[in-house]
Amino acid sequence: MNDTAAEFAVVGDVEDSRLFDEASWTVSGRCGNSPIRVGDRFDFAVRFKEPESLADFENDPVEIARDPVSLTVRHIRAYERDREFLDRGMTGSLVLTGAGADKVSAGCALLAPSSSSAGNGARSQREITETARSPAVT
Repeated sequence: MNDTAAEFAVVGDVEDSRLFDEASWTVSGRCGNSPIRVGDRFDFAVRFKEPESLADFENDPVEIARDPVSLTVRHIRAYERDREFLDRGMTGSLVLTGAGADKVSAGCALLAPSSSSAGNGARSQREITETARSPAVT
């Protein structure tokens, strides 16, 4: 994994994937401030309270759930090409294997192990939520 925390804002539905012999899922979204590489692992699926008014967008988002997952990136596709990594800010699709895909849904953020602690380059909840709200272009 990278020195800074990898994060992926999920903007699409989780779909079954048939790329591998083991169970796998495809999620679409946007990479955070640190590249995501094939082989990287996510340990948390985090959901935030939906804003109810324009004023809510001025405040830090409220985390409503942090579910443990153990999902490994097995394949990356972006801009109609297979890739070894998804660079920061890029949109694309990840094929994930492991446990906890049932905890992943549109609007959540997948966080790498170092994202669970302060620092280490992790973005604020506000930045993650704003990324999750942005439309994906894959």
